Amino acid sequence: MINKKIEIIPFLMGVFIGLILLSMYLERLKWEISSSLIISICALSFTIWQANQTKKHNILLVKPLLSLGMSSRDKKLIYKIENNFLGPAIINNIEYFTGNTPMSFKDFTIILGKYLIDHGCIEKKTNITFINENSIIAKDAEIIFITSQFGTDTNVNEVIHKLHKTYKIIIKYSCAHGTQHTFDSSKVKLPF
Repeated sequence: MINKKIEIIPFLMGVFIGLILLSMYLERLKWEISSSLIISICALSFTIWQANQTKKHNILLVKPLLSLGMSSRDKKLIYKIENNFLGPAIINNIEYFTGNTPMSFKDFTIILGKYLIDHGCIEKKTNITFINENSIIAKDAEIIFITSQFGTDTNVNEVIHKLHKTYKIIIKYSCAHGTQHTFDSSKVKLPF
C-alpha cells in the first residue's frame, strides 16, 4: 500500500518550487510571465499527483484476496480457498500446522484424515487436495481443499469448529505487481 505522505510529496514539492521561483523573480518578471510560470508549476504538480493515483489504482486492479469458504450441506464438508478480488493470486509458500506445530503436507493429511475419520467421516469419501507453490488462483476461482462425506449421526458444524481451531494453513501469495500478502485460515471467522 502506498503511504499517503509519499503521495502528497510531489504535489507539495511543486508548490514549494513555485513559491520559491515566484518570490525570486516576482520583481524581475512581468505579471504575464509569472502567472504562466505559476500555472505551469501547478499543472506539473497535478500531473505528478495524478500519475501516483493512477499507479495506486492499477495496483488495486490486480490485487488478489484469498478467503476461506466452507459449507456443510447434506452431511458433506467442503473446505475451500477462494480468490474473491480482482487479480490472480500467485502462491509463493504454503505452511501447514496442527496447533502451532508446522508439518509437511503428507503429515498434515495423515493427521487431518485421522481426525475426520475419528469424528464420523466415511473413510473412502474424503479428499484432501495438495496446493502447489507457484500455482495461480485466478480471479473468482477456488481450490477445494477438503471434501468429506459424514455419516447421518455426525454434527458436521461441530466437526468444522473443532477442525478450524486445531488445524491451520498459512499461504503467502503475491499479485502481478509483486506485492506480498498472507492468508491465515485460523484468523477467519466461521459463518455459523
